[in-house]
Amino acid sequence: MSAVSAAPTMAVEALVDGQRVGASLYRLIAICGALMACDAYDLSALAYVAPTLMKLWAIPPIVMGLVIAAAMLGMLAGSLVLGEMGDKFGRRRVIIGAVFCFAGFTLLAGFTSSPLQLALVRFGAAIGLGGVTPNVIALASEMIPSRLRATSIGIIFSCFLLGGIAAAMVAAGIVPRYGWQAIFWVGGALSLLCAAGVCVIIPESLAFLVGKPAPSSVVRQAALALRPDLDLGEGVTLVLDHRKAEKLGVRSLFGARLRWPTIWVWALYITCALSVFFIGNWLPTMVVRQGFDGSVASYAMAAMFAGGAIGSVIGGFITDRVGFLAIAVLAVLAALAITVLGLARTSQDIVIVSLLAGAAMLGSQSSLHGIVGSVYPAEIRATGVGWANGISKTGAIAAPVIGGSLMPRLTPVEIFAVAGSPMLLTAISALGLLMLLRVQKRLPPSR
Repeated sequence: MSAVSAAPTMAVEALVDGQRVGASLYRLIAICGALMACDAYDLSALAYVAPTLMKLWAIPPIVMGLVIAAAMLGMLAGSLVLGEMGDKFGRRRVIIGAVFCFAGFTLLAGFTSSPLQLALVRFGAAIGLGGVTPNVIALASEMIPSRLRATSIGIIFSCFLLGGIAAAMVAAGIVPRYGWQAIFWVGGALSLLCAAGVCVIIPESLAFLVGKPAPSSVVRQAALALRPDLDLGEGVTLVLDHRKAEKLGVRSLFGARLRWPTIWVWALYITCALSVFFIGNWLPTMVVRQGFDGSVASYAMAAMFAGGAIGSVIGGFITDRVGFLAIAVLAVLAALAITVLGLARTSQDIVIVSLLAGAAMLGSQSSLHGIVGSVYPAEIRATGVGWANGISKTGAIAAPVIGGSLMPRLTPVEIFAVAGSPMLLTAISALGLLMLLRVQKRLPPSR
């Protein structure tokens, strides 16, 4: 009896890592960056008009904090549900649906006339917002070579921060002329344009197609689109270069080797979100409380996002080389810079320190997004990232409520100190995860 030779195989990861830097990779980074810019614009829009709405509707900070928290609750739902749906139905389909969701609800936000109406509409928009990030991270993690992954995701998230700057410019230049509604109408229109671009440009993840598995002709076409230089013989089978997770879904995140990494990842996301969403939602209001006018508050937010764009690229570059250690260092610097914001006495000081705080705080968050996908295998990557993003929304929900309750009681110096302190816990969590992964790397696969 003659032996039957095994069919030749090629690992998807090796295929992706071997691709040349060219137009297809640039298009992927550009469209993912545009998605994150729309995401950031929509997410930060309410923060810019919060002082105006509190005066117009005669509501205290705690009520506005609850409106903001409603959006964070929607993001929690979107991250958990749409992240897992991305693993089941594909990154591309879920991203397209999520973008149309938040674009439509953002347009509706401009027609609301009460805190309750605004909270409900923002909740709907945030479901879509919550689904974009985990699927974009999963798609980028699976389609970008590992040698460029954290840097590329850093560039993508610098676009997220550019979206925040765009919202600041609209708040400073268009809202005074056309009213607070304009910031939502502009954001919704831009998001619809981005959704159309996604339909045309964005590809499906090759790792998802292989893991599903999709028909061989579809897989082959996707592989050749990614690597037109590759000679795939008829008998070559693409495979994932790791063992299949026992079960898909959130339970697989708590398997023997993923349980403690998942816990540390969640701690990272929650603590980082506490500071990011505290500052992101209340910085304009806190700057106004320090005696500056609304334009200075908008410029401070723009400076924070600009610093974040710079910090994301630099942080991603460093993270590609030293991993979670870069996140720990950036988090410590962020805690210091945020605390110093409370000591600023001139508009120039506010803008400069906001720039530095944004570079460290948002740079650490972006670097975390860039590397966390490497903790999970491809078939549960969007689930892992989605649940991490979703769990982080517990911090994002708590932050605006905490800020709204503390605003009447504490001085600006004390409030900024409270806002920066969670970043110290982020640094501790990053170091804990780094040490755990190093220990696990030395263990045999069966452990």
